[in-house]
Amino acid sequence: MKNLKKILEILEEKYGVPDWAPKNIDPIGLVVSTILSQNTSDKNSSRAFSNLKKHFKNWYTVLEAEEKKIAKIIKSGGLPNIKAKRIKKSLLKIFEKRGELNIDFLGKEDVNTAMEWLQQLEGIGPKTAAVVLNFGFKKEIIPVDTHVHRVSQRIGFVGKTSASKTQIILNNEVPDELSYKFHVLLIQHGREMCKSLNPKCLLCPVRHYCDYFKSLKPK
Repeated sequence: MKNLKKILEILEEKYGVPDWAPKNIDPIGLVVSTILSQNTSDKNSSRAFSNLKKHFKNWYTVLEAEEKKIAKIIKSGGLPNIKAKRIKKSLLKIFEKRGELNIDFLGKEDVNTAMEWLQQLEGIGPKTAAVVLNFGFKKEIIPVDTHVHRVSQRIGFVGKTSASKTQIILNNEVPDELSYKFHVLLIQHGREMCKSLNPKCLLCPVRHYCDYFKSLKPK
């Protein structure tokens, strides 16, 4: 990818060196939190996840609870009925396949095998599975959310395509050792500067490498 390393160096200088995910992350909790994060803001999904943790002793008690009760507790995250169903079905699938609510074995699997396994769960697509593997197991894979997708297209790392295809392209093109850095820095850049509406192009430190910025200049 043209100018990839230079762009990451500039973004790293602006936002700092990304640390890998904190230690002792609960992979099951990560599956649940990523389901809650779908089609809502980080603030709302975090509130819903905190409510869930407050009301239930562990994930087994969530599995045993009625969907209506779960939906009521996670209402702040949006789409509570759909997400409650997905959480219940995902936990049940894990328990049926593993005999316990534990997916630590995925840490020993290769990325493709782990991705396929996770996508058998209810509501877990390529992006969500990649988030679980990247943050939960430190796998070298790039999850593509709305920020990564938008920034990648604007800079010119990918053409006009879907988020799912962008994820495939980026994971084929970005060197493994840069995958986590790429993911975190592009998210931060998308949130703070390369916003969907009113991007701060004139203040952007990578504007001279950006196809979108170049398209704004008079011909």
